[in-house]
Amino acid sequence: MTYRTILAHADAGPGATVRLEIAAHLAARHGATLDGVFVKPPFMPLPLPSDGLGYIPPATWTALMESHRELVARSEATALTGFRAAVDAAKARAEWAAIEDATVWGFIGMARCSDLVVFPMSGMESPHLTAMELAHESAAPLVLVPKSPNSVEPGRKVLVAGNGSREAASALRGAWPVLEAAERVELLMVEPPPEAAAFIGKRLERHGVKARMHVYEQADVQAGEMIRGHAEELGVDLVVMGLYGHTRLRELILGGASRTMLHQETFTLLVSR
Repeated sequence: MTYRTILAHADAGPGATVRLEIAAHLAARHGATLDGVFVKPPFMPLPLPSDGLGYIPPATWTALMESHRELVARSEATALTGFRAAVDAAKARAEWAAIEDATVWGFIGMARCSDLVVFPMSGMESPHLTAMELAHESAAPLVLVPKSPNSVEPGRKVLVAGNGSREAASALRGAWPVLEAAERVELLMVEPPPEAAAFIGKRLERHGVKARMHVYEQADVQAGEMIRGHAEELGVDLVVMGLYGHTRLRELILGGASRTMLHQETFTLLVSR
């Protein structure tokens, strides 16, 4: 298994530079084509009061829309400049697209057809799309980049965190190319089913991955804190883990780890549902 298409969300925000650098490094390392996509923010006029006092003349509407188009064009140009700089520095193959997508389904559709998606951990602002929503709707493995990642080349020192669940297994399947290319892999199992750790360890060996095992039959702290603590102690640059669903009982029991790791600002995550 390898990555052939990596999709990266590109924008003009403060976190875009490092996100695109990470995406370009991943594409170069795995021989993939990087698709940079800028989603044009839709024109969202302020709601007017129902009493008619908020009437805005047509000429003013036209001016507002033109101002919005100019702002979007400047943002797109900034995003494209950053994308080209990251691609050139990493010597990666790449393609660029700017799409009209007020409902986010265009970007989600592209994610569904990609081998890996690089996306801001904080989500996309306009149109609004969270990392959890993208994971749920696309079923694609996601590389979620925090505000201040500890490495622009994640995937060299990797922590795989799991508990034998479907979500953890999905994340592991999406991470095989990264794990096979990693310099060091640590496997953290928290309250796994019987024999799960040995079973997963054997599968890692079949992929040529030598992982050091850390197994906790009973966790004395919340799972998310345990994952973050091990990531810090082991000095990893990428954490592979499953994301858990929305309001079901399973989320109440297991979703704390997802929430904890989605709100930290140091470790890049490779996740899947």
